[in-house]
Amino acid sequence: MAVHRELFYRRLHSLLGVVPIGLYLVTHLVVNHFAVYGEEEFNRAAGFMGNLPFLILLEIFVIYLPILFHAVLGVYIALTANYNLKNYGFFRNWMFALQRITGPAHPAGL
Repeated sequence: MAVHRELFYRRLHSLLGVVPIGLYLVTHLVVNHFAVYGEEEFNRAAGFMGNLPFLILLEIFVIYLPILFHAVLGVYIALTANYNLKNYGFFRNWMFALQRITGPAHPAGL
């Protein structure tokens, strides 16, 4: 049972690292694309995004909380990782260790 829960949390961790940043990126790319049509169109698109109802709640629940969960769980995973480089010095083990060591350094992990 605990294995299924850990797998669920690992999958959720992956999703909550990619989806919020992806939505944020796509939204900004779409709004910035309106600059191609001129200053007035860009300002209209930016004004629409800035005047969305419940914008703060959208930012909190779609961006900030998922990334916070991703960061906290990522640090937990990095700190509880079981490195076996002394017993097995294979390339894949080194990649696993380096991924865990450098993971908290990316922007979502700060």
